Amino acid sequence: IIYVAEAIKKRLAHTKNKTKSCVIYNGVDTKTFYPDEKITRDKIKIAFIGNLVHRKRPEWVAHACADLINKNYNIEAIFVGEDYSDGNYTQILKKISLDSKNPERFFFLGFRNDTPDILRNIDILILPSEQYGEAFPRVILEAMASGVCVVATNVSGIPEMIKNNENGYLVPHDNFHALRDKLIDLVENPQKMRSIKIKARENIEVNFRSEETLKNIDEVYESLCHHLKT
Repeated sequence: IIYVAEAIKKRLAHTKNKTKSCVIYNGVDTKTFYPDEKITRDKIKIAFIGNLVHRKRPEWVAHACADLINKNYNIEAIFVGEDYSDGNYTQILKKISLDSKNPERFFFLGFRNDTPDILRNIDILILPSEQYGEAFPRVILEAMASGVCVVATNVSGIPEMIKNNENGYLVPHDNFHALRDKLIDLVENPQKMRSIKIKARENIEVNFRSEETLKNIDEVYESLCHHLKT
């Protein structure tokens, strides 16, 4: 069995399956996902990218961004992802946006297939998932490869991607205010955010390249083939 994170392997450790197993992290194509230093913007762009489902809690992002806008921070909030509730979840998020001073700063893009371009045009990605709401979300790796500062809850395999306060930020999964306050800290300290962006890209180049993932998977299959022949 190949697991995508140590956290998932441990979560399933109670099973009686004695099959050999290992952990191979997902990788990112760094030629597809990369930063673009030439892009300039007049507002800090904060995004949620993922399916609009309860376990990912996009409403936390909407509430946090509405709070920041009401405190006169110069931000925009961008939501990208499929709504599997026939538009009901999107309507909830839009209602939250109407509680802000500037609802026109909220953008609901729906499903998109140009994620690399979107990531190059944002500053902060937020993924506030529930305790068991994720495995090893690839969007975090893609964002880090694109030089985006990531703020995520410390659930499942996410702490295996992000070293808190070094190449991204982790917040408790049950503390909305910690997430909002971290956003305020980043918006007020752009130099800190720039430093995290650089280290995020470096982390991907060293630890999460797709070439290394494929190599590790090949080695597992070669080992299995050798075992079957003997």
